[in-house]
Amino acid sequence: MSVTKRAVKLVQRCPRLAWYSDRVRLPLDETARWRMAMGNRIGDIARQRYPNGLLLPWKDGLEPTKAALASDVADALFEASFQVDDLVTRVDVLERIPGGWRLIEFKSGASVKAEYEQEAFFQTYVLERCGVPIQDVCIGFVNTGYCWPGGDEYDPNELLRVESVWEKRDKWLPKIEAAVRVAREAMFREDGPPRLLARKCFRPDDCDYLERCHPEATEGTIFHIPDIFWRDADALVEKGIVFAKDLPADVDQKESTRRTLAAMQSGVPDIDPALTRVLDMVKFPALFLDFETVGSALPLFPGTKPYENIQFQWSAHVLEAPDQPESEWKHIEYLPTDASDPRESFCSSLLPLLMNAASVVHYSPFEERQLGALNSAEIPGGKECHELLRAKQWDLMVAIKENVFHPGFKGKVSIKVTLPNLVEGFSYEGLTIKDGQAAQIAYLRMIDPETSPADAAQIRADLLAYCRLDTEAMVRIFQALRTAA
Repeated sequence: MSVTKRAVKLVQRCPRLAWYSDRVRLPLDETARWRMAMGNRIGDIARQRYPNGLLLPWKDGLEPTKAALASDVADALFEASFQVDDLVTRVDVLERIPGGWRLIEFKSGASVKAEYEQEAFFQTYVLERCGVPIQDVCIGFVNTGYCWPGGDEYDPNELLRVESVWEKRDKWLPKIEAAVRVAREAMFREDGPPRLLARKCFRPDDCDYLERCHPEATEGTIFHIPDIFWRDADALVEKGIVFAKDLPADVDQKESTRRTLAAMQSGVPDIDPALTRVLDMVKFPALFLDFETVGSALPLFPGTKPYENIQFQWSAHVLEAPDQPESEWKHIEYLPTDASDPRESFCSSLLPLLMNAASVVHYSPFEERQLGALNSAEIPGGKECHELLRAKQWDLMVAIKENVFHPGFKGKVSIKVTLPNLVEGFSYEGLTIKDGQAAQIAYLRMIDPETSPADAAQIRADLLAYCRLDTEAMVRIFQALRTAA
């Protein structure tokens, strides 16, 4: 059993998480696989910055690494492998500099982050114990100011920036040494570290091992109460209060938190009488609208930058009256069939619908922000679309968040959560694409020239089905709320 930079990273969140991840390997989902592939692409491009570099074997690389360190065959070593005792690591780039080596950890992120520094200094900790003189530590990251002119390649010196974090060495190395001790203690315990339920199990997302580690806590805990301050939740856990049903009545709470808590304790949804007035603000014909966008570390189209949002798909349902039967709903959609920049046709196809609608119903501020981005980018039609939406918009998510307190929401009001709770028999479970992140990856696969025409056609069908359900879900939720209000 080995201690790796991943184990040291995970142990910072939870020692038991590190222990589980070493023993129970969960299958990688499409998002995780794509992120790994993107990281590999960034690594390939990063190596182009060092023309006299040597790529070492991924497998059984210890001896080749030792030989390369001892020779002057290359100015930089890629994927050099190291092991000392139970510590193992592999380094993206070791660049030869006066007096020793510069260690560079390349990432697909857009800035230097603490977690990147932690990984780089874990590598430094291992290499120095292997006798490698490290004279500098750097983080390589994506330069969001780089505007790709097009062509067959990206400029590795413009796409990527390298920033030294050497001045943080004295801060990080003691922390790494302490984290290694904790990781060793956690990883080598047969029964694992103690189970401790706290915010780490739920933030930023539910832990992948929550159901294994705390099957009793997948719902109904104080962490499932919306708007609760995390520090307050931590203090309650220290007092032994974990479940919402045990929360004392005298705990100071916002009204929305109090009402959600009451619904969780009773199991009965609480719908504010004001919802009727709020729903009546929607004028008809109403356009129920949803967008899909993609942001890639590698610019997709000439004139775009890394992580610049590209608006590539929309779905719309048009209702002429609030209680219009499903058989009379009108659905319109947009998704390009080629790999060219879709933004201008995105706007031109959407503009007539926005002009004809009395209200535009969306879920969260996302759509308004995307049209604002198109406006700022001076995409033809973007300004007109943005102004029309701003004048007619109505946010269904806000209406739910302020007026519907449902025990099944578990502290969340995303449409994936509210749909099955408010409309019986409907959810996203039957879809191939189930969320926006998966939609981004699907679009990138669809326009990839390596994807076969048959696969691209299937991906397109899956994208259309997913985005269509988003606007259909809004219509169904809207009508269900009108019935319940």
